[in-house]
Amino acid sequence: MSDEQIEGFLRAQSAQSVFLAQGLDSEPPDVADEESVAPDPFLLWGATDLLSPTLFGDGYVLPENAQIRELLSDPERYNVTPVVLGSNRDEAKLFMMMDPHFTHRVFGVPVLTKNEDDYAVATDYGSLFWKADAVDELAMVLTKSQDVGVYAYRFDWDDLRSFITLNLRDLIGAAHALELPFVFGNLELLDTALVLSDYESARELSDRMMSYWAEFAYSDSPGRGRQGDLVDWTAWTNDSSSPKLMLLDSSLGSGTRMVSAMTTYESIAERLAEDDRFDEESGCRLARRMFDNGLSDRVCGPDK
Repeated sequence: MSDEQIEGFLRAQSAQSVFLAQGLDSEPPDVADEESVAPDPFLLWGATDLLSPTLFGDGYVLPENAQIRELLSDPERYNVTPVVLGSNRDEAKLFMMMDPHFTHRVFGVPVLTKNEDDYAVATDYGSLFWKADAVDELAMVLTKSQDVGVYAYRFDWDDLRSFITLNLRDLIGAAHALELPFVFGNLELLDTALVLSDYESARELSDRMMSYWAEFAYSDSPGRGRQGDLVDWTAWTNDSSSPKLMLLDSSLGSGTRMVSAMTTYESIAERLAEDDRFDEESGCRLARRMFDNGLSDRVCGPDK
């Protein structure tokens, strides 16, 4: 088929046929079924049915037929520059917290959590995979490719209020995008929404983060912040025993500190293979969604 014929064929398809081609049901699920059946673990990207992890190399905006790690492994093919990569500890919770299997809602607002063990299963690996894919695996490639600094962080702050029937720390945690008010100093929105358990400690963390970000913009390295009085945020290193990741948390939590921990595709596969919360079938299904056959075979075996 020519490009024009392909375009005409795709544009002629109904929404239902598009959903069915992706293995999705175009009909809305029954609410009772949603409440009783645990959803699959959340993955924003990966080898999933829902979203392709590949970039479209059109030869103009991005080099033709080049994937991101291949591209970043050659400094002649991208604009070498200092970079900060980061993720939040509980990225996936933002996308699963409203699922009726996990929360009772009144007028759309969660008022009570349920099936907490299922919630942990549904969110743990999505957050780990997000960090590996967007931070650690990229940092390892960039560190080999360029001399200028690569810096990485994980946002761990979760000092949220507990109400009579709702523990926001467990429900939201350090969820996706929660770091943004801290980076920009806009904590008033969180305070007005009555979700902060301690404004002063949150403000202290926000001040530290703004200082790091400003120093990075000024000198290409977050270092010790603009006033030179913070924990030294050093560049990523592929040495497994050396500090490489800045953990950002308030004084009520673990504080701000450098750690040597790495989250890689391989470490996630090893963890999943030993995770007794999954039976053989569900663990294998999740592995196939996250990894290619070479790595997922460690969980599934080559014949499944």
